[in-house]
Amino acid sequence: MITLEGLCITTLVERGMPIAQFRRILTHQSLELWNSGSGRPPQHSYNFDFPLPSSSRGSTSPLPPSCYHSVLLRGYVEVKYYVRVDMTRARFHRHETVLTNIHYLPRSYARPIDTLDQTLDLTVPAIDDFWTTTELAPRPNQPGRKQTSVPDVAKHISAEFSLFKRPIYTSCTPIPFRLTLRSSSPALVLLPHATVQLIKRWTLVADSPNSRVGREMVVGSGEIWRVEEIEEGADCTKVMSGCLSGGKPEAELSWCVDGAFKVEYLVRVRIKPPEDMRFLGSSLPTFFHQEIVRMATHEYTNNELTRDHPCLPLAPRCIW
Repeated sequence: MITLEGLCITTLVERGMPIAQFRRILTHQSLELWNSGSGRPPQHSYNFDFPLPSSSRGSTSPLPPSCYHSVLLRGYVEVKYYVRVDMTRARFHRHETVLTNIHYLPRSYARPIDTLDQTLDLTVPAIDDFWTTTELAPRPNQPGRKQTSVPDVAKHISAEFSLFKRPIYTSCTPIPFRLTLRSSSPALVLLPHATVQLIKRWTLVADSPNSRVGREMVVGSGEIWRVEEIEEGADCTKVMSGCLSGGKPEAELSWCVDGAFKVEYLVRVRIKPPEDMRFLGSSLPTFFHQEIVRMATHEYTNNELTRDHPCLPLAPRCIW
């Protein structure tokens, strides 16, 4: 009997000791190569293959890659696949097992950008067809204190963040973004300092939503390429355009095992007074925004020869 099985094992740790462990079966397939009762003579060798499913067992999420991740010394997850060979000799009461681990390192591809096809259409697309824009709401500068309100000057400043509209991104291709600040006072527009970061987040989920262990790491920072200042009467607008990229080539991939573990990426935006003007922190507003983006290992290609190759940068390793 030949068996292919994929497992996701999550373990919670407290004070250096494992306190709970959960196992989820990702895939399970069995194949009987020979049986003494079949009447067929045994052979010296047998060929077999298992077609891997596109999604995990009982889920629509894609099959995750082989991995081992430790999260803040409070837990770890292991995704592993193996082939097990069971040989039973009933007459001699013997049962032999051979176990071989395999690495599943799937490539994932971003969808092709069809901007050129859209621009060649008879109807010229609007700018909003290429960008997703979010209006940022001002936040209190000291959210930990009670009765903290947004400064009155925030009523005269508005901020928008626009991200290039694409369902899936890769670490090899920069992500265009645009920050827009508007104010009735030109001086207020020039003061805020903006940072745009690409965040990678690991989340270990136990048997309940309250038992979550997470870890974040900055894998990329945005670079401002162009700054435009527009004055229209009493209003002033500052538009900052740039690109965001980061991460290891071919090693960044969004994936999850439902109810167990997930790897996700976020674009995080912070707008606040510059460090050398902290005395203005109580009067100028602070803006914060983050949104989840999906990452793939490779850009789209129609080359069938390379699509089936394993993605070696995804090889299991401890990240901390």
